[in-house]
Amino acid sequence: MLNTIALDRAGKTYWNGTQVSRGTLDRYLARGSTMNPEPWVFLETEMGAPCTAVEAVRDQIEKHIDCSTGYRCNEGVKTIWDHTTSPPGTPVS
Repeated sequence: MLNTIALDRAGKTYWNGTQVSRGTLDRYLARGSTMNPEPWVFLETEMGAPCTAVEAVRDQIEKHIDCSTGYRCNEGVKTIWDHTTSPPGTPVS
């Protein structure tokens, strides 16, 4: 399972395409960390998104998900991954 978190240039936060508050995002992330298997998270930011908002969301993600291994937490432009057979975080060779 892959959950997409997006930030637009106004700093608004979206969970799988639906605008959510930071509190709701926190609850969703906390719930995901109790699932087995734990879902992956993909952070996509619109160009011009406030750096403080990006850092705050990254902090929220890392509070609930062990991103140290690098495969559960991904960041970039999700549409690039939509047409590849490898999941985000997997090197394409």
